[in-house]
Amino acid sequence: MSRLLKEVKIAPQYLYFGIINTSDTIEPKSLQRKVIVSRVRGSGLTIEKIEPSADWISTEIETDKKGENYTIVITLDRDKLPKGKLRENISVNAKYNKISETVNVIIEARVD
Repeated sequence: MSRLLKEVKIAPQYLYFGIINTSDTIEPKSLQRKVIVSRVRGSGLTIEKIEPSADWISTEIETDKKGENYTIVITLDRDKLPKGKLRENISVNAKYNKISETVNVIIEARVD
């Protein structure tokens, strides 16, 4: 049986923000993480769309090497965070050689 390998990779695929106490002062950088999206072989990669599963997650793309590597900065909005355990997903739609591929990042945290 053969296995289809993905051409687009994202690293890391899992982000843990830890325990977030919203009643304390929070350093803004502690609510921010970065992931890198790249092609396994070759270049010609573009990011078409980023879809967070919650409205309190925002994203920003930084281009490292256009067509090769992209850094996505993921930020949690302290004022909108719901209390309790959080497990959300960010879908990144990328395209290369007219082929679209989706990679995902899982985000976890606990908000007190």
